[in-house]
Amino acid sequence: MIDVEAVLFGKRVFITFVYGDPVPKLQDQVWERLTRFGLVRTESWFIIWDLNEIIGNHEKDGEALRDAVSFMSFNNMIRNCGLLEFPARGNQMSWQGRRGKVMVRCRLDRALANEDWHTLFPCSFTEYLRMVGSDHRPIVVFLENKVPKRRGHFHFDKRWIG
Repeated sequence: MIDVEAVLFGKRVFITFVYGDPVPKLQDQVWERLTRFGLVRTESWFIIWDLNEIIGNHEKDGEALRDAVSFMSFNNMIRNCGLLEFPARGNQMSWQGRRGKVMVRCRLDRALANEDWHTLFPCSFTEYLRMVGSDHRPIVVFLENKVPKRRGHFHFDKRWIG
């Protein structure tokens, strides 16, 4: 885990790069550490990378369903830290691999941020790119702090229909 303090647009922010332990028994230590960060962070906070966990069975294709209780620690960390997902583009099944003869796809990579971060960058989004040379899709975050201006109002003209 790499935790960075930075200044963006004159505001102090935190960016945490997380590699979640692939061993389920050890993942709770990662979620506990992130929760400790999240409970004391009042500044904008952003988390990204390979978390090696999914929030539910809907983020997995190709293997037997897991018991819902197995997602509890990860989901509790997200909720207790006040983290929110970014809008995403592309195929969010960010990892794929074979388990025996079965091809498995999961959303193991993601970006999360607290409400303060989303307020600072209200039009931000993530994009999942093509897999090239890895079993993970690269994930790119576009940080947009300005809401795009609308180009006027649409006016319907009845003459268009007849």
